Amino acid sequence: MKFHMKRDLLILTTDKPGHYKSYGELCRSLRGRGEVLPSAPLSTIFACKKLVLIDGDSRHLLLFPVVVLRALMGRSTVFLSVRTEDFLESRIKSRIKKTLVRLLIRFHRVKFISIHYPSFNIYEGKLVSRCIYDPQLWDLPFIDQSVDFPPELQVSPGYLLVLGTLNDKRCKDELIDALPELTEIDIVFAGKMSEEDECKITRFKNIVSINRYVSDAEILGLYKRAGAVYAFYDASVMRPSGIFGRAIQNNCPVIVRSGGYLDDQYGHFAKTISISAISDLKHILKSSDIGFLGLDGCETFDHSEILRSYL
Repeated sequence: MKFHMKRDLLILTTDKPGHYKSYGELCRSLRGRGEVLPSAPLSTIFACKKLVLIDGDSRHLLLFPVVVLRALMGRSTVFLSVRTEDFLESRIKSRIKKTLVRLLIRFHRVKFISIHYPSFNIYEGKLVSRCIYDPQLWDLPFIDQSVDFPPELQVSPGYLLVLGTLNDKRCKDELIDALPELTEIDIVFAGKMSEEDECKITRFKNIVSINRYVSDAEILGLYKRAGAVYAFYDASVMRPSGIFGRAIQNNCPVIVRSGGYLDDQYGHFAKTISISAISDLKHILKSSDIGFLGLDGCETFDHSEILRSYL
């Protein structure tokens, strides 16, 4: 498809891991046109009529001078922020980012959209233009929903799904230490992890390890057969979780930290299971039939029309 610099919508994602590409595809779907690219020449970025920057709170802030020039030329730019909480930290880098964003949103042609709804609503008009629910709480009707199943998934439905990179923010050491008490249910780890961590988990017969990049279609397949999803983060993590959001969309119970960000924002919804420590999992798994718990009352988080209005 030929890109018409002066007419079309350009949506820049990033080559960083995570949900950035999915956010870009969602924006294109909502707008009904546009080109989604991980990068583009500065001349194209400057000249396009509408520019959407998905990594709006990090790498794309480096385009500050270009965005200001675009605004002065009457060209619109929309930033999407998935880590807006970084602006509240005391680090010099965070302070610089916050200053840049405050300057940018003074321009009528620049909008800064945060996915920290409702926790950051108090900053609307001051630090962000608008807050919306994390699109991964509501995006599936608007994007490709192809389903595939990883060939490594040789277990019955109803497993505990631990999706995504296994790291300290996912409380990996606490989770691994708890595995000897969680042998009564299959657990599927899907996502990159170190060789050391993989050796630790695969000594248990009830563990399935898919230690690689998992495609979007495979992720949906994993959700379709999961009994519950692990979204237990370190208490320092103060942002929405795409893993949590997709669990909710797929009508799947999701385990979060009691008192953590996800619990504070969504803990009152039917699908959320709040625990104080990973050691509590053994009581939940032993006392409940975790496979397809059948909880009702899926909440509507759809902010598609709000996001569409800015595109």
